[in-house]
Amino acid sequence: NIVKNFYYKLKINFNIKKSPENEVNLNFDTIEECNSKKIYIYDFQNKKKWWFNVKEINQLINSSLCSFDEEYLEFYSKTPINPYTKVVLSYKDLLSIYDQLKSLNSQSFLFELFKKSDFNIQHFIIKYTTSIQDHFSKVVLPTLDNNTLCDMFTNIACEELGLNYINYHQLYYYSELI
Repeated sequence: NIVKNFYYKLKINFNIKKSPENEVNLNFDTIEECNSKKIYIYDFQNKKKWWFNVKEINQLINSSLCSFDEEYLEFYSKTPINPYTKVVLSYKDLLSIYDQLKSLNSQSFLFELFKKSDFNIQHFIIKYTTSIQDHFSKVVLPTLDNNTLCDMFTNIACEELGLNYINYHQLYYYSELI
């Protein structure tokens, strides 16, 4: 155990001192331009790391934990991924990100709930569906375009409420006003 702990600390120190793979973040800010605190994702297998600013990593995590499918008109949750490699973040990665955000006191509410469900997406969905719906209503829903909102309204009105007398053409025509 002593040797394992020493090896683990040595590996972490090596990765901390290593320069990141990305020179700019997803908002095209360079490391020097980014005045805010930085969060790192380490890939221990490939010995690489990437940096993100706090706002960006929270946005990435929240968009994974509460996404919207415009084809089926419903929200869903998935495990966050590294946007540079498109690989699902492992438990270690998520825990590392969480610890970094917690040290800056900047973790998002959904990410906090995801941590409470032990980074298990099925448990997260089962336990916190109401919180995911609230986040969807407050953050994602206002960003949807009018046609998608009209489609959602017609689905709710027809399927759940049984209203069959909606004039769909006028609904889409006046969607900007509504």
